[in-house]
Amino acid sequence: MGFNMSNYIAMIEKRENYNEYRMKYIPKKLYKYIYLSDTSDCSNECGIDKVNNLKLNSLRNNEFWMSTCKSLNDPFELKTLFINEEKIKQHNYPIEYINALRESYYNGILIGCFTTNLTNNMPMWAHYANNHTGFCIEYTVTKPKFFYPISYEPTRSAANNAHMNCVRLGYKEINGTIIKKEKEELDFYNALLFHNSIIKNDAWKYENEFRLLFSTEIAKKFINVSDRGGLIYNKVLGIETTAIYLGMSCEKYKDKLINIGKELAVDVYQMYFEDSSENYELSYKEI
Repeated sequence: MGFNMSNYIAMIEKRENYNEYRMKYIPKKLYKYIYLSDTSDCSNECGIDKVNNLKLNSLRNNEFWMSTCKSLNDPFELKTLFINEEKIKQHNYPIEYINALRESYYNGILIGCFTTNLTNNMPMWAHYANNHTGFCIEYTVTKPKFFYPISYEPTRSAANNAHMNCVRLGYKEINGTIIKKEKEELDFYNALLFHNSIIKNDAWKYENEFRLLFSTEIAKKFINVSDRGGLIYNKVLGIETTAIYLGMSCEKYKDKLINIGKELAVDVYQMYFEDSSENYELSYKEI
């Protein structure tokens, strides 16, 4: 049996070893697909080519792009928990405080998206590596504490109480009037709202995603964080590049990626379709 979000949240509420439970489900190897845009319309080096080369250089420099929530491709990120504004107003809670709280969670983390799928999920190569013209990086996870399994759910969850209690107890904490039991409650509700970032609609289940969540404030100690995110060294994030896989149609940047593999002392492979198999599956060979 794999990671279970309900069990995990129950362990947080009971203050059991929930982090140990979560981290035991983080794979040793994870993969990141990189999209290389088509440059066929560029006569010489153009803006598209420069962006592609920035991606190659981040690989060469052992850096990883961490995105803000607003720059992720799914506009419904962090929409798992919803509030009913009318019910909140009935309890005389100022909705602007609730919205400010939600925005603080939204802006408080940077997100890195990974998968366990390399050979058996063609949509990943099509969607995230530009129809197999991009590449995929294999990482070894050295700090599982930053990683979280995604839970795929069919419906959203009401979170009026969690938001209202966070505002109520947070106000007491700021004023120094919070007691131990209330502080434990506040920590629990904060954890619930934080974990909104690792729940997605089950339409995305095929991705089998794992997320690296990193504090925006801590990231600012290392980099300048833009509205879209920023590059952070792999060592800080707890990942190590261990292989590079080229899409079966990755040709223009093939030599550059092979050279980067040599610089990093990691193997480079190219994907190919198994013509002799009865299954629709990809395999790879070293180049």
